[in-house]
Formats: sequence, structure tokens, C-alpha cells
Amino acid sequence: MDKSINQRFTKILDEKKISQADFADKIKTGRANVNNWCRLKNAIPLDTIVELLIMYPDIDARWLLTGSPREYNIDHPITMVEEKTATFISGDKDYIIQLQKELINNLKKDNARLTQDIAGDSLPKRDIAV
Repeated sequence: MDKSINQRFTKILDEKKISQADFADKIKTGRANVNNWCRLKNAIPLDTIVELLIMYPDIDARWLLTGSPREYNIDHPITMVEEKTATFISGDKDYIIQLQKELINNLKKDNARLTQDIAGDSLPKRDIAV
């Protein structure tokens, strides 16, 4: 079992086949920072964890933060939109707009739940801007 957020973070990079350098470039941080997180030398900043969860909404936030067993939500908003879009009839602009609104609302709910989960832990509290 992965005992720390850093170990679970490293596992995510491996599973998603993201190099440390690529991740550092994506979040605009030094490559040495990501290397230190993976080598368990430094704690991963909370804003980086939030950014990771926003970039990859399929990651189980509770697992990443606590190490609890992973849950795979097949009804995740992005999966729902992809499935609905696959059945989309070309030219139906209103339908696409509705799907986008559903996605945004579901992501806001996920963010609010994550913020509550973080606030309930002993992690330092920070404002999270979305």
C-alpha cells in the first residue's frame, strides 16, 4: 500500500505515463521540485494536488489524500459527457451547451466536496481558486 501522498502521486504519474519533466512543465514548476516530491524529500504543496485533481478528474481524490481504497466512478461527469456526445447528432448546438453546463456543475460539486475533504483534514488551509 502506498503510505504517503507523495507515493500515490508518483504512482499516478507512472500509471498515466507522465514524466516528471512533463508534469513540471504543465504546472510551471521546476523539474527538481517534482523529482523531490517523487523521492519523498519534500511535501507536495496543496495547490499542486488540487491542480493535479483538476487536470485529471478521474483520479480518486479521497485515495490520493488519505490512501483509502480507490473508487472508480463510472458516472463521472466527463465520462457522462463523452458518452452523450458520442450519440450527438451533428448541428445540435443547444444539446452541446447543455452537456457543457452539466459538466461544469458536476465539476463544481466535485471541487466543493474536495474542498470539504481537505478542510476536514489536518492539512494547512488555503483558499482554492477555480
